[in-house]
This record gives sequence, C-alpha cells and structure tokens, in this order.
Amino acid sequence: MKALDALASRGSDRRRQQAMKALDALAVAERHIRALGTARADRGHSDD
Repeated sequence: MKALDALASRGSDRRRQQAMKALDALAVAERHIRALGTARADRGHSDD
C-alpha cells in the first residue's frame, strides 16, 4: 500500500505543478495585456 500511496502522491504533485505552470502563464499574459493597454493609453495622451 505504501508503494501505491507514493505513486498517487507523485501524480498529485505532477498535476499541481502543471496547474501552477498554467496559472503562471495566465499571470504573464495578464501583465502583457495590461502593459499593452498602458502603452496605448500613454500614446493617446501624447497626441494632446
């Protein structure tokens, strides 16, 4: 049973790591989107 528990926990850790990688990618995308919006807003103000 201990061997099965070890395998199960390894799979759980792997899924957790994959989920964290996906969330990291979403966080980076959000920062990029905000930066683009800020750059566009700054460019719009320079025309005044």
